[in-house]
Amino acid sequence: MITFRRSNGMAAFLPGLATCLVLLDTTSPVHAILSQKEVLSHIYNGLNGENWDVTWDTSSADVCSGTAYPGVICDDSNSNIVEIDLQDNNLIGTISPHLYTLPYLTKIDFSKNVITNAGWDKIDLVLNEDELPSDIEVIDLTNNKINSLEGITNIADTLTALHLSYNNIKGPLPEEIFSLTHLQLLAISENGLTGKLDTRIGTLTNLREFYCYGNEITGHIPSEIGDLTKMQVLTLAENRLKGQIPQTIKNMGNLRTFSVHNNEAGTGEHSGPLPRFDAHPFLSEIYLDGNSFTGSIPHMFLHMFNQTDEQVTIGLSNNLLTGTVPREFLKFRS
Repeated sequence: MITFRRSNGMAAFLPGLATCLVLLDTTSPVHAILSQKEVLSHIYNGLNGENWDVTWDTSSADVCSGTAYPGVICDDSNSNIVEIDLQDNNLIGTISPHLYTLPYLTKIDFSKNVITNAGWDKIDLVLNEDELPSDIEVIDLTNNKINSLEGITNIADTLTALHLSYNNIKGPLPEEIFSLTHLQLLAISENGLTGKLDTRIGTLTNLREFYCYGNEITGHIPSEIGDLTKMQVLTLAENRLKGQIPQTIKNMGNLRTFSVHNNEAGTGEHSGPLPRFDAHPFLSEIYLDGNSFTGSIPHMFLHMFNQTDEQVTIGLSNNLLTGTVPREFLKFRS
């Protein structure tokens, strides 16, 4: 027989009887797993749902009803939420971290709203110890009021596309970015980014598209940018960057668009000779306007580009170039 007795918060020993002391770990609270309907209610309440342009009927239990929950998209079984599209819908406030517990959610589009906090910083507070966040792949928060990426690493394992252009992210490129190693698309243009472009940008080797125009980033483009060999679209235009384009750009053989133009007053000024871009068979859009590139256009410029039936855009205006247009450009005639 085992007898338990609590006395002044401690287990009491009883003569002649076996005694068992049980210690409970209360440092990790257990959270109730919310239903999909409950999660939607949290989102609705946290983002001022009553004042949305198109609202939800949160009394409805059918989360896949397009009538009760417009913008909520379910899977083929019509039972599991996989996407939520609430763009341009007067969402105001903080996204509930419970959003990221929806087990089948892969994409959200909350762009063009007035969201101030994405809820990433509270994800770990609503998950149980053995519970994983959503397998979310795409987050579009373009044109909101987000100012921090704190906690986004909670969903780093699955996130492949992050749209944060036109927000209030200030200072250097956020530290959390460099933990998002599965990203294929990062859009963080038109924020308030300052400082140099961190050399660790070269560690995001899965990036295919990087949009970072319209900030106030200074210094040179680091040579590590050439480590992004899967990159297809790279735009660093209208920053305060200067100096030569690194030679490692030749390693980015999948480039289709390259933009470092600086047409706005007070922006950067790239200099030195024009890159040849002679190892880029797919590069059909190059924007180098408004800089201080010198010398002539290289004869090997776009040498490997063979998509001659495709429209090619080359912006070279407002530089310090001399000489004539190479005969090799004749291959681009229609």
